[in-house]
Amino acid sequence: MRSIANPEVIERKAMRTDIRAVAIALIGYLIITSFVSIILVFIAGVIMHGIVYACASFVGLGFIWFCFKSDFYLGDILYVQRAIPRKVFVNALVCVIGIQPVFLLAGRGVELGFHKAGYQITFGTALTQSQGLIFLLLNSILLAPLIEEVLFRGVALRILSRYGRNFAILTSAILFGLYSTSFIQIFHGFVLGLLLAYITFRYSIKWAAALHCSHNLIWELTGVLTLPWYFVYGFLAIFFVWGIIISFRKFRKVRRFADKGRSAQNVYKYFFTAPAILIYIAIALMLAYMETNIIPLDQVHPVDSPLTTPLV
Repeated sequence: MRSIANPEVIERKAMRTDIRAVAIALIGYLIITSFVSIILVFIAGVIMHGIVYACASFVGLGFIWFCFKSDFYLGDILYVQRAIPRKVFVNALVCVIGIQPVFLLAGRGVELGFHKAGYQITFGTALTQSQGLIFLLLNSILLAPLIEEVLFRGVALRILSRYGRNFAILTSAILFGLYSTSFIQIFHGFVLGLLLAYITFRYSIKWAAALHCSHNLIWELTGVLTLPWYFVYGFLAIFFVWGIIISFRKFRKVRRFADKGRSAQNVYKYFFTAPAILIYIAIALMLAYMETNIIPLDQVHPVDSPLTTPLV
């Protein structure tokens, strides 16, 4: 009997297997961390966000390690490994901080629109409880960025890069943005994911992790230090303009990088029609909806009335 080899079918089968593995890892992490958080809150009897999040994150990371323990090596993610120049790191940090005003103003605009309609809307939960606050800051500055880099650049980007560099960067950024589980933060997470994936390919995952931690550190400091609003907006405006200048200057270099990493068109079709990915997207959007609070203004306590849009 003659057998006919069909490369497209073989590629699609292999891709679907890898995509399913990535989606299951991310879905499992979301579900496990949420479940562990609920259990720990029930046992503790009080919401200690920092401690609960730390414990849940480690349990979720253990699940990821169990799924990929035979292939859990981060050193071969990229094609070129080299130390990142200080100027490149600073420029990248400026860009990820400078993009914040776009999404901050977008969130404010949405909030103002709802406010005029007689409602208050908030995206995500502002975790300001004193209990576990130190853990909360450590999680935001160190633990969360490191775990997210393992998940999205160490696992997702590494596996998806088998089917093209541009494909891996774009799709891993989409998955990372959806992981934010906030309708405003999704878009910021996507842009941040693009840059972190680029840094990972060009230099190393450790530099992506360092950039991610530095980004979170700067943003948390603006909240912890309770700086005047005009100082924060002035700081962000400087970074925004600086980031625009850097983007224009580096546009050709980034375009050449993208031209060399083009992926086959069918890989995007296979990715966005994979059932496991559609399930992950549905779960992420559902969590984002659950984290969106819309309250009539007449039911809002005066202390809680100012407009606030938390960003990562």
